[in-house]
Amino acid sequence: SVDFDYMGYTHDLNLVKYAITKIIFLAIIVLSHSIYERNKFLFVVNALIIFFFLLPVSVLYSLGNMATGPYSSTVFFVAVFSLSPYIRFRIPNWSVPEKIKIPALFALNALLALPIIFKFGMNINLKTLALTEIYETREYFSKHLQGLLAYFYNIEAKTVVPAALLFSLIKRKYVFSAILFLTLIYLYIISGNKLVYFTTFLVIFFYFVGKDFISKLSNFFLLLLFLFATYPILDHLVFNEIRYSGILVNRPFFIPALMTNFYFDFFDGKPFYFAESHFFNN
Repeated sequence: SVDFDYMGYTHDLNLVKYAITKIIFLAIIVLSHSIYERNKFLFVVNALIIFFFLLPVSVLYSLGNMATGPYSSTVFFVAVFSLSPYIRFRIPNWSVPEKIKIPALFALNALLALPIIFKFGMNINLKTLALTEIYETREYFSKHLQGLLAYFYNIEAKTVVPAALLFSLIKRKYVFSAILFLTLIYLYIISGNKLVYFTTFLVIFFYFVGKDFISKLSNFFLLLLFLFATYPILDHLVFNEIRYSGILVNRPFFIPALMTNFYFDFFDGKPFYFAESHFFNN
């Protein structure tokens, strides 16, 4: 849509690239069928990778006539993952006594979360829950999130808490689950990071909805189809602007695909840019 040209999207259909994306997509689908026959869990993961990574990059590559590098690297990643059921190797593992797993997770989350809470306190904007004033929240958050605290936030919000939330749900420790859920919501409210917001509800959705891997995936895609159908109507009739439909399509799909193209341009000729940065030199 021309409404998003300012973000860097282009409209330049390349028929050769369009044909290439369709041929490769069909080949990936054939590989996916073999995964389905061997491992249902890996099939679900592979389907989500195709949906969130390969398809958006393919659209930008063919309809936006963008560079080959980001597309070919994504195809390589998906193809290698598609071969995962045929790859066998031993991974070292270690176990933690059952009685200390929950306390250890709680302690780890507290260790990472408390410095963030001390820094931002209750300086929150509840309007972000309705996905409004996101950029104002992000601007304030970016100005005050510095140094080691930035690493704490990303590890906590994108890895530790979601994993701990899923683990606590599996173990049916619902009080701990509620604390972790509220922690994720707090981390979203102070930052305006929509990925954290969406991840919170995706974890809840995949745990409670569906009885097996395939049904969970099917229900997720049905939910997306429902949102794709209703959000444009909501935007048109209620808000009279592109709001939620733009967020739904852009944030999880095309902004990451566009950023992949930008990253290739950014690191072209300087692959060790961040290793040479002020942070690492000091």
